[in-house]
Amino acid sequence: MLKFNKMVFTATSNVVVLFLLVFEGFLLCNVVVFPIHETSVFAASSSYDAALSNGYFYAKHNHLSKHMIYKHLYFKNGTAFSKHAAMYAVNHIHGINWNHNALKIANFYRHKKHMCNKEIYHRLISKKGDMFTKSQARYAIHHL
Repeated sequence: MLKFNKMVFTATSNVVVLFLLVFEGFLLCNVVVFPIHETSVFAASSSYDAALSNGYFYAKHNHLSKHMIYKHLYFKNGTAFSKHAAMYAVNHIHGINWNHNALKIANFYRHKKHMCNKEIYHRLISKKGDMFTKSQARYAIHHL
């Protein structure tokens, strides 16, 4: 049975470049750049760490909520990661301002989709939407 997990990273004075290649865990290639001052370097090579690095990517670049990150990690295209790896990732993502993520998404809805506050709020908290908490959605609406 083939099982190939590979995680390689290089570091400079201000960034870490993480290259992931997982064979039977389905993630075949992913490159993530982390500023050193914002997060730590993950040295172990496992599906948990791969899920965590993907979770950071979704949080930092796609501005997703924790629930949406879990959904992307566990349900995207079948089961990309195990339920436990996805939950581990969501529980270990630190240094993310979830209110800021909700605000970024709300700004997109306001300026690109021309939605009103009520529509944005419902979209942010909906299970078929972005799945932010009500508190995060209220923050986003208040700061639009």
